[in-house]
Amino acid sequence: MPRSLATKVVSTPTAQVLPRYDIYFTDTTVNPVTLTLPAIDGDDGLHFYFRNINDGIPDDTTILPADGDTIDGQSSYVLFTGTFNHFVSLGTNWYIIG
Repeated sequence: MPRSLATKVVSTPTAQVLPRYDIYFTDTTVNPVTLTLPAIDGDDGLHFYFRNINDGIPDDTTILPADGDTIDGQSSYVLFTGTFNHFVSLGTNWYIIG
């Protein structure tokens, strides 16, 4: 039987991404959301899925890496309303693979 993925919905303005959750849905109906990824610290192969589920006035979700890490070589990533992305850690970079 396939394992279930732990899911969390975030609607607060800022939140820390925790390894105990696999999928993060952000609800930006009331305000934009900023998520901070955990430090990679040699943990290659960490996976997180993000989806902005706002169905009203569009606000975006900003995803930030921990200090010293990057996201596809950049210092941040904007997840627009209705979009979905899969992040995977390698070295000191989070790669967006889908």
